[in-house]
Amino acid sequence: MRKLKLIALLLGAVILNSAFVSAKGSKNAIPLKKNEIELDYNQFGKYLHDGNPDSIEGVYRSADKRYVIAIIKNETSSHDFIGVVVSADNPYWNEGEVKFNFKRKDAQLLEGYYYDSKGVAYPITFKIGKSTIDTDLLEKVDLVEIEAGAFALL
Repeated sequence: MRKLKLIALLLGAVILNSAFVSAKGSKNAIPLKKNEIELDYNQFGKYLHDGNPDSIEGVYRSADKRYVIAIIKNETSSHDFIGVVVSADNPYWNEGEVKFNFKRKDAQLLEGYYYDSKGVAYPITFKIGKSTIDTDLLEKVDLVEIEAGAFALL
């Protein structure tokens, strides 16, 4: 009986440990607090032009043309990419505030969070296109298309 309890206890520990290891390696984005980051836009522009950016990294404009957002590879435990406000046509968003954070779920999907002006997180999923995020909400733009005042690069 004692051996049976010991075996059951060991088996339970192995199952619990394997579940923990499996969960630890999963790719789930977690919400962030609304915060600002420093982003050197000139360096980011040079990186996009001369570096080796991920296919989804770049500058995006919202469908309503109210926001310009830089999608940047930024691998941490809470995300693989962040979307940083470059410019907005309203006082609710400041340059450098994080508007999105994503984890790459697989080769075709990004999962993460979109933040409203109060910092409330809403889950969002985007498909990954050939060299962009495949959505009607954001349009990837060429750096030369961005007005100098909104994104002064190069």
